Amino acid sequence: MGHLATLSSEIKTLLDGIQITGNDVFVEVLERASNKFSGFPSATIVPGETGSDYATIVQNQRTYVFYIYIYLSAEVADGSTTATQWDNIRNIIDLVLDGLDNSDDLNNACQFLRPVPMQPFETAISGSGAVLVAPIRLECVKTIDLA
Repeated sequence: MGHLATLSSEIKTLLDGIQITGNDVFVEVLERASNKFSGFPSATIVPGETGSDYATIVQNQRTYVFYIYIYLSAEVADGSTTATQWDNIRNIIDLVLDGLDNSDDLNNACQFLRPVPMQPFETAISGSGAVLVAPIRLECVKTIDLA
């Protein structure tokens, strides 16, 4: 498995393991972009840019960027958006950031992580209705031995 696939898989494993009051936080975690979900909250993991720098004459230090998008339904029983859903998504973001901070290397898949807490939240229409979307930018730094 390549570096991108390994890192994406480890991020998914981490997100799948996040719990609150003994229950999984996410109904669904996808390793691809999507706008349709089987339930909420859901998350997607999408690779971004990859930078490279020299670590030594025989190693590169590569920074793999992933965007974790957290989705939560913006609708409640009466069809309106409430402040409660905004509170809920903020709490989920804190749990994800705590999980990333506690992992620090994704089970040795990289040397260290740099979660960049939040990009701007937005409300969007998806294939599953109105949703709140909160992206987190995650930098995974890995040393690559040169052949």
